[in-house]
Amino acid sequence: MRRVWGMTLLVGAGVGLCLGPQQVLAQACKDEVSMVEGSKQALVELTETVKKESLPDFERLNHQKSAVNKLAIENSMLGGLVSCLEKAAQDTTAPKQQVEAAKAQHDASAKFQEKIQHERSAIKDAQAAKDAKALVEKLDLTP
Repeated sequence: MRRVWGMTLLVGAGVGLCLGPQQVLAQACKDEVSMVEGSKQALVELTETVKKESLPDFERLNHQKSAVNKLAIENSMLGGLVSCLEKAAQDTTAPKQQVEAAKAQHDASAKFQEKIQHERSAIKDAQAAKDAKALVEKLDLTP
């Protein structure tokens, strides 16, 4: 009887170890997606604020620097998401559908990350506040 319980526990632990990392990886990517979405929402709010304010307010509140910083945070979070999705796409134990979905999401996230980097550079390099304000107002956050 003790042997049966011992074997049952051993098999259960083995199955748990095999299935556990996939769920942890999937949860980690969900966390990354959630963080990226939260950061994107902060950028949307900043864009809406900038659209409603005057140029002197834009300069006084230093929204050019704020936009550059928020875009840097978004870029960093996207980097974490891309890394997580890359690991998920390379998981040999995952079903084919999950691997393909992870690859597709990885490619889309990497493309969006490049777009964010480009927009960040453009806002950062803008010499005139008027130009920076126009870039922030037209910030495109669609993947």
